[in-house]
Amino acid sequence: MAFKGSLIDMSLVDLIQAFGMSAKTGRLMLEKSNNFGGILWILNGTIANAATMDFSTRTPQYTGEAAAIEMLQWEDANFRYLPAGPNESYQRTITRSNEWLILEGLRRRDEQEGTRIYSQISMDTRLRMVTNPYGATKTLNWTYTEMQVLKHSAKAETIRQVVEATNYPESEVFAIIGRLMALRLIELEPEEQAPEEDYSMEMITPFVAVE
Repeated sequence: MAFKGSLIDMSLVDLIQAFGMSAKTGRLMLEKSNNFGGILWILNGTIANAATMDFSTRTPQYTGEAAAIEMLQWEDANFRYLPAGPNESYQRTITRSNEWLILEGLRRRDEQEGTRIYSQISMDTRLRMVTNPYGATKTLNWTYTEMQVLKHSAKAETIRQVVEATNYPESEVFAIIGRLMALRLIELEPEEQAPEEDYSMEMITPFVAVE
């Protein structure tokens, strides 16, 4: 079934994971602007080929693995998925797994946009696990370091406690937490807000933080 949407509502990581779980075959077309975008060819749930290009001139910018990694860093493109027709197939030029491509794309996005992510967090930032992650733990292969940070994030209240429990460098923990946040496995605990002042004592009620 064909469908379309925006990466703002459903990230490319989520889409690729969904294709992998359902073993889809088809083309995912991304439009980043009127004249620029890309195509991912999905074969039995895995990325078989990819290309980014200038639509006006049909000139490729990146192809293959480099194109897939480039598109995995996009957050604001529109997408359209077209399932393959009967007996339709695609030539495979990408041999890396979906998991490797996802983590490499997120790593590069972290490097480019790290200041935006890390400006929001500090050693005393409180973390919490996402209640229903979208199948990421079933479809991604984790490094030992990433698994340790994820495990201790489930037990700790702050990033400082994760660093102390793992004994990993702060910069490494921050980078991994950035990737786990991008994969929607953990999120920041909302800061408690004080109740608005009201000079009528009868109107004052206890504030309860909702998780």
